[in-house]
This record gives sequence, C-alpha cells and structure tokens, in this order.
Amino acid sequence: MFRKWFIAILATLFFGFFNFAFAKLQVITTQQVAQLLQSNKNVIVIDTRADKDYLNGHLPKAINLTNAMLSVTRGDVVGLVPYNKQLEEKLSNFGLKEDATYIVYSGENFDKPQSFLTNATRVAAILYWAGVKDIYYMDGGYQKWIDEKRPVAKGEFRLPKSNFVIERNRTTVFSFLPFVEWALNHENLVQLVDTRNYDQFSGKDTKSYR
Repeated sequence: MFRKWFIAILATLFFGFFNFAFAKLQVITTQQVAQLLQSNKNVIVIDTRADKDYLNGHLPKAINLTNAMLSVTRGDVVGLVPYNKQLEEKLSNFGLKEDATYIVYSGENFDKPQSFLTNATRVAAILYWAGVKDIYYMDGGYQKWIDEKRPVAKGEFRLPKSNFVIERNRTTVFSFLPFVEWALNHENLVQLVDTRNYDQFSGKDTKSYR
C-alpha cells in the first residue's frame, strides 16, 4: 500500500515531465539497488532519515541529506526551494553531481507514512528540479534493507565537495505563486490538492506550518 502511495506522489510530481531530456525516476527493489551498487556506474546514495537514525546505520557510502537541508526560509515562510545559486552551493557542499545516478531512500516509519513519503519525495523533487536525470527510490526503505540482512555502515560518510551547476530548471516540478493564483481563477482547468491533515485544512489547527 505504501508503495502505491509513493508512486502516486511521484506521478503527481513527474508524470508528463519526461519529455525534458528523457529524465528517469523510478521505484526499484532492494535487489536492484544492490546490483547498482556493485556496478561501475556513478551512483550516489541518499539517506533522507533524521541524522540520529542515519548515524546508527545506513547503506554503505550513503550520505545523509534531508528535506530540511535542502530547504530555506524566507520571511516567515519555511520549506521553500532555494534559489539556484544557493541550491548549487548546497548540492556542491554535499558532493553531488549533475550526471550521477541517485538512489534515495527513507526509513519507512509506518506509523507516520506521510513523514517518510514527504521527505524522500521532496529530496527527489529538488534533485529533479536541479536537472538530475536518473533518480531511483528504494522500495521498502532502510527497514527492508536490514530485514534482508544486507550490508550496512555506521557513522557519517561524506563525499568530496563538487561543483554542481544547474543548467536549466524543470519548471514543471514545483508550483510557484503566480501559477497558484492563476489556478485559483481557473478551477475548471486545475485541481488543487491540499495534503495537510484535516485540522490544518479546516483551519482548526493554525499553529502548524502552512
């Protein structure tokens, strides 16, 4: 069921966008991940869990990169996508490269599925926005990996600093204010979806981030 949820979120973000440089974003199995790690491809593994969970165990040579690490605050608005120059600096500091193949995984907290789905999907979306072409999500996440007794590492793994350059943004990944304002005036053409919980949606909870 959780895989279907993740695929639905990815489809919402990415369906129809593959005409841009034939980018590839797929859900793959732990076995396929293991095969990719043994290949000669330029593969970068991203663990999107909290740092304390990451440090206790992660896939070999996986870096820890969360949604919060790739987001910025402007004024009182949190969770925004950085401007390109700032995003390039962030991605470079983590050693990411435009031409690498990326494997993104989460912790699969089944008590709060929205947490791992949002975190992993957001990281994948920002990579896609920055121009990365090959992005894979590991189905089952870290829990499935260790359940299968596959190799893990502990502590922090870091990549050498790189020089990530954003040549062109995929503007269909994120919706910015002008488009949202246009959509509000064209409800017959666009379906807006609010993914917050009901209390936030109804206005009962006004303290949470919006």
